[in-house]
Amino acid sequence: MATLSISLLLIVALLLIGMPVAYVFGVGAISFVLLTGKSMSYLVPHAFWQLGSFALLSLPLFIIAGALMGASGISDRLVRFVNAFVGPIRGGLGAVTIATCALFGAIAGSGASAIAAIGSIMIPKMTEQGYPRGYATALVGCSSVLALLIPPSVPMIIFALTGGLSVAAAFLSTIIPGIVIGLIYCLINYVYLKRKNIKVEKKVSFPERTKVITLASKEASWAILMPVIMLGGIYGGIFTPTEAAAVALVYTLPVGFLFTKA
Repeated sequence: MATLSISLLLIVALLLIGMPVAYVFGVGAISFVLLTGKSMSYLVPHAFWQLGSFALLSLPLFIIAGALMGASGISDRLVRFVNAFVGPIRGGLGAVTIATCALFGAIAGSGASAIAAIGSIMIPKMTEQGYPRGYATALVGCSSVLALLIPPSVPMIIFALTGGLSVAAAFLSTIIPGIVIGLIYCLINYVYLKRKNIKVEKKVSFPERTKVITLASKEASWAILMPVIMLGGIYGGIFTPTEAAAVALVYTLPVGFLFTKA
């Protein structure tokens, strides 16, 4: 127990002084092995074997797909799609942020990608409508957690590999909690902003709102189809999570830069 505590304190200290995370955990693992008197002959081959795992290949593929979504404008179309439904509601832009992070998570599976792609769009928009900047930033940060719960999820893949569990089962275990947390976030956002001086979209007639929703749905249709293909393929046994990540990456290229090109 004391050896583990020393290794954890060393990891925290190195993180605080700014050492790269990969080196920090490498030093922590080596220090733990040396302090316990174990042999390095097992640690190094085991580490290389884990890095060579086929399932781990999905992590960089999902991250690259998320970056391409942000660069190609897919994330902006997702924002407009959700905003078409809740834009006129007070605090609606906050709900748009929450829902879009969940949708983005269903495609990219990375919280960091959600912050980069959604935060850069939504924080300035929320600030313009009167949201406190600190609140807008915190809302994006909290909502990005939904990208870790809504499958496919990068942390869930790592957790499943570490625990020797089925990746598909790990994905299924977080769908309901992710949806519930998203709804709770929307409720908290509505209550918090109810008495704030927040600008909202001008209300329009039902036919005009229907046109807006139809147009936004048409623009985002290719992007919305992506999680349907990936999750349907995983749970239908058509392809593995790693193959789903490759499909997401290949699908993003034509959809982002050709089909949905503004």
